[in-house]
Amino acid sequence: MAHLKALQRTQLKVLARELTAHAISIGKWSFIAAIAPISQGELEELAEEIQILSPQSGVLLASKEKERCQLLAKIPPDLVRAGLSAQELIRDIAHVIEGSGGGKPERAIAGGKNPARMEAALDLAKQWISSRV
Repeated sequence: MAHLKALQRTQLKVLARELTAHAISIGKWSFIAAIAPISQGELEELAEEIQILSPQSGVLLASKEKERCQLLAKIPPDLVRAGLSAQELIRDIAHVIEGSGGGKPERAIAGGKNPARMEAALDLAKQWISSRV
């Protein structure tokens, strides 16, 4: 079992490097928004790996399991001080996936019933971020 967990951790690190390489620059900040081919339970771990590699990046990850989906937003402290809030971001985009959520300025999560709209939610998030920095 420990071997399987180590393999999963390695795969998450590889995925984090790939996603970090595709970060979007918005002003002096960067933002990573992606649909991750992982379980919803692994979203938090992937977001942490991304923030280790790119500590000044905002992160929005989406994941699908069966007919449900989840969004996870993490905003680093410097971006929170600049006026961004993961809680507000999730509140403003969760409706796109027919969901709802909440959290704190640094971390928020939403669950939804329409995984087919995850890409649209990410697009709206990019617009939302661009309008605030």
